[in-house]
Amino acid sequence: MPSDHLMQLLTELQLCSQQQIAACEPGVRRLCHDLPDFDSVWLDALVQRRVLTPWQTDILQSTDPQQLRVDEFCLRDAIGADTYQAASTINQRSAVLRRLSTDGDVDRFQQSVTDLIERLDDVRSSAPVTLELPRRLINHSETSTFLASGYVPGWSADDLLVRGGRMPWKAVAEIGWQLLSAMAWLESNQMRHGHIVLKNVRLQPSGRTTLVSPFVHSLQHPNLSYTADLKLQDIETTAPELVATGTSADSQSELYSLGCVLWQLLTSRPTFLSADPINRLLKAKEKDVADVRSLVPDCPDSMARLIQNFTRRSPELRPTSIADARDRWSKIAGKGLSHSRQLLKRMPDRRLQQTSPMASQRVGSRLRPLAAAAVMVAGFMSYGTYRGLLPMPLRLGVATTAITVDDPSPPQAEVVSAAAAPETGSAPPVRTERGLLKMPSPDAAGVVVLQSGEVYEAAALEFPGVMHIESTGEQLAVVKVTTAEPWAIKAAQVAFNNVQVQSLSATESPTGRPALVDCQSDVVSLRNCILYSQVDEVLLRWAPQAGATSVVSVDGCILHGRRTGLHLTSPTQRCTVRNSLFQQVSAIRCDTSNRPSSTMQFDVSHVTQVGGHGFVDIVSSAQQTTEDRIEIQCGESVLAPNLALVRLAGGKGWTASKTQVAFLLPERGNPTLVPGDVHPAVHFDRSLNQLVELPSNQVMAESLLLADPVFRTLQNGDDPLYAFELIDYEGPKLSLRLPGVDVASLPKFIFDEPSD
Repeated sequence: MPSDHLMQLLTELQLCSQQQIAACEPGVRRLCHDLPDFDSVWLDALVQRRVLTPWQTDILQSTDPQQLRVDEFCLRDAIGADTYQAASTINQRSAVLRRLSTDGDVDRFQQSVTDLIERLDDVRSSAPVTLELPRRLINHSETSTFLASGYVPGWSADDLLVRGGRMPWKAVAEIGWQLLSAMAWLESNQMRHGHIVLKNVRLQPSGRTTLVSPFVHSLQHPNLSYTADLKLQDIETTAPELVATGTSADSQSELYSLGCVLWQLLTSRPTFLSADPINRLLKAKEKDVADVRSLVPDCPDSMARLIQNFTRRSPELRPTSIADARDRWSKIAGKGLSHSRQLLKRMPDRRLQQTSPMASQRVGSRLRPLAAAAVMVAGFMSYGTYRGLLPMPLRLGVATTAITVDDPSPPQAEVVSAAAAPETGSAPPVRTERGLLKMPSPDAAGVVVLQSGEVYEAAALEFPGVMHIESTGEQLAVVKVTTAEPWAIKAAQVAFNNVQVQSLSATESPTGRPALVDCQSDVVSLRNCILYSQVDEVLLRWAPQAGATSVVSVDGCILHGRRTGLHLTSPTQRCTVRNSLFQQVSAIRCDTSNRPSSTMQFDVSHVTQVGGHGFVDIVSSAQQTTEDRIEIQCGESVLAPNLALVRLAGGKGWTASKTQVAFLLPERGNPTLVPGDVHPAVHFDRSLNQLVELPSNQVMAESLLLADPVFRTLQNGDDPLYAFELIDYEGPKLSLRLPGVDVASLPKFIFDEPSD
């Protein structure tokens, strides 16, 4: 049996019963054999039977084991800084205890917390289930005060992001609506949460989202200033107007914090990249949070715009109230939990999170078969590692794919890990007959990893989920298309990153190739890429699959070709082009069907086009007149095609008499610069067999500024790309940065062959 001292502690602290200790005796006997049964062995046995937690055993063996008991509660685990999971010794209910501290008058501080609890008691019955309110104040000692609230099982949002990556937008929509409901209730009672961050957002296995720890941070830290003890996780979502101003949180600052949380859930990255808290706060004062669509192309426009409104650095530009924001959010998100529930079903510890701490003590009998299974799995993993196989990381939010093995022999193609460079003495890379590296297949997570600076021969790729084609470093990886067929890629979503795609030869191409790249997907995203070919009519041809979402996104890319950059075989829900350069190509061709009416939308920002016949070409298959509307929101750009910004064409009986073209102003910044000899819109008139300018009453050109651009003159040794940097134009300049592409941020060409 345990020592008298340990038995006394376990009894006084009500950590376990005599029956639970006796149940551990067979296990202790097997562990000790003829050796003395030290207290540490008994504690390990109690942990194995889940009567105690490892954290409790550490405290029991410390110099102050009495700290496990706070009033009627027994602390079970430390779940944060001065935050503990506890269980009541009266009714066994789980709770969360937070140790409060203050630098001011302790009595006044405790009285303010007591007044808050009394105020909450009057309205607690009307609180939504999406908000966990504090329940009581516990004066444990003269120097130690705890705030008790209910325990919410499940996972914190930051834990989910670390373990599973970014969340699907449909799940984020459900989470946002629940958080707004909780915040709106606080607003209706003239209260504010004060610290809406990822760790205070908890998701239960049922899919329900709960906002926890209201008032705690603002009670202890009513004012925020630039000090050395700032923690990044505490200020990650802080509104700029709260820093060093003495201002208290209000509805606008709460919405800013919520917008940052939703942005992080969608992207799985911080809103501003900075490891220093002070620099992070300064960046938030200087600029708005980036448009989430630049990182998540499939995010709906309505959701992205709301998040953008929430995170404006000026509070006057945010919604006036949380209730109004909730009503606007409800139009894009239903009140169901199905998508969140589906996401959490994939969590490996789902059953554990559904089990209360006290009930979990009754599952000790299941440990032996689970331990045996764990040993078997570990054995298989060890054998697999010995045979050269690597276990794949868990990916949440990505549909699982059934894998069948037809040939038990190892694959011939080499799989290169993105996490580490090949070791010295490893097998040489597999090359094709042309001497180029063989294109790797997608791994189990849909990632095609290409080594930076290497040249690959294009090969067809297919994956049922999201496919990422990316290089291992900052330098581009080159893919050469060598056959008479395009580089064919098929997946639900395709994301290119840091890749240069080009034809095998700059002057010769296999006869009849319809495009350099042929992509079939619902979503295609190009970031930091180069598409280059002087022999292909089209650089990238895109065709949607049967999915409900159709999005095309281009960011930080160079498209240099012969005729057309992007060929969209059907209209998209959203087409965005940002900070990109189009050389000698019409940027976009969009084919439309014979529908009586349709609307096509394009979002263009910081784009430079030089050459090409038009910027957007619309080609309709209709044989009769249709009511089409082309909306191009363009700003901070320089578009200089040879003929017109928009060119229209249709079938034999089609006319442009009911077509409207609108160039819309951006939310802020400079308009789009267009040379004076470029027409806004033209259409092909079959009766005249020539292009005719569209009548002015069918064109709205509010975002166009007619002025000749002045580009930089290259000096010896300059990068040729700087010939496309705008240095001046005649007209108003509404910002320090001139319109057009940021040449310095564009990817650099990889020249693997000497130029003539």
